[in-house]
Amino acid sequence: MYTFDNYELGVTDDSVTIESRDENRFATIKMVQQSRNSIEIISRDLDSQIYDIQEFIDAVRGIVLENYHARVRIIVMNAKVIINQSHRLVNLAMDLSTFIEIRKPGIEYSGFNEAMFLADGCGFIHRLKSDRYGGTVNFNDRRTTRYLLDHFNEMWAKSLSDMNLRKLHI
Repeated sequence: MYTFDNYELGVTDDSVTIESRDENRFATIKMVQQSRNSIEIISRDLDSQIYDIQEFIDAVRGIVLENYHARVRIIVMNAKVIINQSHRLVNLAMDLSTFIEIRKPGIEYSGFNEAMFLADGCGFIHRLKSDRYGGTVNFNDRRTTRYLLDHFNEMWAKSLSDMNLRKLHI
């Protein structure tokens, strides 16, 4: 099992096939801890075993508080699931809405079933089936990351805000 301890974002150019939730979590944590500028996520329901753990939340908070220009964009296919839980990433997004935005996909992407985690335009975790943990990780593949980011940006442009994912300020 890979733990990604010696992998460096923007440097290590090894494509690794992963199979388990733990490998996904290890790769995501290592990548987000090294990110400085941008994170893009497409997820079915923001898997709580990956995105709702304190190490991940602390790293995302660090990115946006250390870099005023940092941006975290998230597309969640099934927002109802995370609204009904007390998901820490959703709470962080509500507190830091200037830097972190969560949207739902447009109707044309309702059948989309991939999962992506993109970091600083160079690292990625890509799963062809969002309900399975098998996928590919690379900490420094700008070409593939650019391809995935183009797809993300296309979905983002057609995505919609969900009022349930916003904090009401009175």
